[in-house]
Amino acid sequence: MTVYEAVKERHTIRKFTQETPAQEELLQIVDSARLAPYGANMQPLKYAIVTDEEKRRELYPFIKYAGFLKDWDPKFEECPTAFIVILNDTSIKPTAKSECDR
Repeated sequence: MTVYEAVKERHTIRKFTQETPAQEELLQIVDSARLAPYGANMQPLKYAIVTDEEKRRELYPFIKYAGFLKDWDPKFEECPTAFIVILNDTSIKPTAKSECDR
């Protein structure tokens, strides 16, 4: 499958199986993002993989998972079993000048 075919065939997923992806797969995703170009090669983004249920429960209220759907209040048991949290290291690039979502 080409990248074009993958993008063309993608669709939104709102209910997830409760199988946690392999740690190696999650690390490969993070590594792919880490290798993406960044202006002046500053690399201010840091990544945290969260699979622990207790930590996911703590994060869940802050995640806008399916937030645009007016008639659906997704339950924790339907959400992904892994989150990749993207953080901006403000000692490298101040938040006010960051292109990162906040």
